[in-house]
Amino acid sequence: MTNLDYWEEAVSCALDEVGITTTKEQLLSIAENIECSHENIGQAFYQPENPLISQMKDLERKKDQAIKDKENEIEKIRGEIAHRFRVDVGEVHFTRDGITVGTNWAERSIENCR
Repeated sequence: MTNLDYWEEAVSCALDEVGITTTKEQLLSIAENIECSHENIGQAFYQPENPLISQMKDLERKKDQAIKDKENEIEKIRGEIAHRFRVDVGEVHFTRDGITVGTNWAERSIENCR
């Protein structure tokens, strides 16, 4: 159901309750006008944004930035390790057991290279 369908049904019910009959075109025109009025209600009556919505948006932005910062930090560390061991960045892997360097994950671990 679209917004227009909703308003068409609402207008139809209201007109039926008071005994007014309309053509399909008239009903559609009234529904379109009411839908437009509803979309613009904020211009006639001030309705501030719910503060919780703006707080949620702010928290979402902060979370996204924190994730981006951590990803950048991880890439920086990966680059430093790759430089130290003279390998491509793609050869530096973080695992649950630590950090491994090389195409073969068992090839060298940080502990073995100290």
